[in-house]
Amino acid sequence: AFTGAPGQVPTRRVDSRYSAVHRYDGSGESDHKSVSLGSAWQVQDRMSLSFSYTWSKTEDNYTDWVTDVSPRNTFDPKDEMAASNQDQRHRILTSFVYNTKGFNNKWTKDWVISFIGRFASGRPYSIFTGKDNDYGTLGGKPWGNFDGGAPASDRPVGVARNSETLPFTKNVDLRLSRTFRFENKVGLEVVADVFNLFNHYNVSAVQNVMAAPNYGSPIVQSNVDFNRQVQLGARFTW
Repeated sequence: AFTGAPGQVPTRRVDSRYSAVHRYDGSGESDHKSVSLGSAWQVQDRMSLSFSYTWSKTEDNYTDWVTDVSPRNTFDPKDEMAASNQDQRHRILTSFVYNTKGFNNKWTKDWVISFIGRFASGRPYSIFTGKDNDYGTLGGKPWGNFDGGAPASDRPVGVARNSETLPFTKNVDLRLSRTFRFENKVGLEVVADVFNLFNHYNVSAVQNVMAAPNYGSPIVQSNVDFNRQVQLGARFTW
């Protein structure tokens, strides 16, 4: 609530102790639909192959208690109904294992090769202006401080929450191992793991604030977006 002369920009708040008023309640809604298909094939104990596909759609009209992404209009939460932050329409998971433990040749026996492949649609995200646009217009002109100091939760006019989608993601991890067997149940297994085999960069976040100079560019998150990695290990049993 602001006060000021009719037709003029408000000059002060009715109660100067408060700079903003946020409404929180338990009226959030969510809806989830999904269909999954899967198959598995195994040849004795030597080779196995599995495949699964999931289609899902998740929508909601709330973003938890995070003020920086507050609704456009807290008094009309239904207007925020859109894709959930966790929405992922397509997801494919496949795995393969092959071993040669029954082979007699000393060079080819006791090998195991396996891989896991994950392919999925990108998750949705919102676009923010990065400016304080909440005050509407006066005399046909926008007004407000536009200083960028307010939370960047203001979306462009007509743009819905989570209207954009990140790129499709894919990743394949490979493992190759061999077991050397000695007397009295003593054995040594040597393992080589390759994560992100094809060195594909998965975009998990982009700069979504329009006022930022790198708007639209991927944001590297070292704990998620890694290049190909190779890991070597050994396990000794007795």
